[in-house]
Amino acid sequence: MLKKPLDPIFLVGYLIILTVLSLGKFGVVKPLGSSYDDKLNHIGAHLLLVLLAFLTLKGRNVNSPLFISFFISVAYGIIIEVLQLILSSGRTFDPMDILANIFGAMMSILLIKVLFRVR
Repeated sequence: MLKKPLDPIFLVGYLIILTVLSLGKFGVVKPLGSSYDDKLNHIGAHLLLVLLAFLTLKGRNVNSPLFISFFISVAYGIIIEVLQLILSSGRTFDPMDILANIFGAMMSILLIKVLFRVR
């Protein structure tokens, strides 16, 4: 698939955009039409986060890029939820969001294992 690691600017840019969207109240994300839209957005965001982190770390001199990518996603998700509690007036802390983030990260791991034949 990819011979070279992804340029880190893509991961950093994605994290900046995700942070701004997570801490602000913009109404940018269109509703999908279900009562679980918010959780589906969290799943998708963290699925993509793990994938981008893995593609950035894979092929570099990094041990366990898949585990590190998962850890980045989970830690980032928890930090954002805590920041929503502390900083954001338009957003609220929701432990179910953290679970949705973890679920998205786990789905990404399965996808990566299939696509890249990672053990």
